Amino acid sequence: MKTIKYIYAVITISILLQITLFCQDKEPEQVKFLYKGDSVFLNSQHPDFVQDSFMLGWHWGGSQKISKAVEV
Repeated sequence: MKTIKYIYAVITISILLQITLFCQDKEPEQVKFLYKGDSVFLNSQHPDFVQDSFMLGWHWGGSQKISKAVEV
């Protein structure tokens, strides 16, 4: 009975290890979105999505002192 539990544990650990290693190797694919009637990637190359200032606010956990320091 102990050997069955040992074999079950080894198989379970090996399956979890394989799943974990496989998941760490996968990169997410970029998805196109429908924006203003056109199918585009939402990246910084698009002129409407260029970030030219800090995007920090209280909703991101920034306190009032930090928000004043970065002039948000």
